[in-house]
Amino acid sequence: MAQKLVFATTALLVCLLQVQLSLCHHGHEHHHEDTEWKGAHRLALKVLQGVDLRWLANDNDTVTMEMSSFTKGYVSVGFCPKWKGTMEGCDIVVGWVDNSNGTAHLYDYYARGNTLPELDASQDYELLEGTQERGMTTIKFRRKWNTEDEYDADLENVRIMWAWHPEDPFSSASFFKHAGNSRGHLMSDISFKNPGLNNHYHEQLHSAGFSLETGSFIVTSCLICLFTLFRV
Repeated sequence: MAQKLVFATTALLVCLLQVQLSLCHHGHEHHHEDTEWKGAHRLALKVLQGVDLRWLANDNDTVTMEMSSFTKGYVSVGFCPKWKGTMEGCDIVVGWVDNSNGTAHLYDYYARGNTLPELDASQDYELLEGTQERGMTTIKFRRKWNTEDEYDADLENVRIMWAWHPEDPFSSASFFKHAGNSRGHLMSDISFKNPGLNNHYHEQLHSAGFSLETGSFIVTSCLICLFTLFRV
């Protein structure tokens, strides 16, 4: 009995130490990221397995965005100025990191109907960076607020939809359709230009938080330790 108690107590202390080290590591790892994204706005599009989208709205000419998902395939976000319940009329951006050579890709599309979107003749989304680390694909990009392209959404008032897929596209014109559980949309419109109007749909980032990926593992470990301790 005494040995079990010592073991459980030690395991719990180790687990708590992991939490502390993880928080410290997370803060150091994202120090540059904190500076760059301080004051940014974030949308968690479906908790757990979905798409994370954040943007900086402090420039008069351009908006910088970053979309990420726990996938080794493509990640996508759509901006729909007139929501019709489908993809029709949506301005869509799709990005991925090539699994064979690490090259990042980003393309601008327009959906004429609820079918495979078409490549926009005017590619107005500029790829800034694409990474794939620990199973997460992250695509950073930029566009002008006003692109003067009829197929690009005015980001003042849009409905957001998102999708991801576990496989890379074959090319910019050929990729797998998302599954039913790997896409979704918000229930009302938001404003990218005036994020303060979005109420509960988004949060403003002041500093990096606790990593969901790391946090989930450590919290689960701590719960197991506590269960073991109380069973002793």
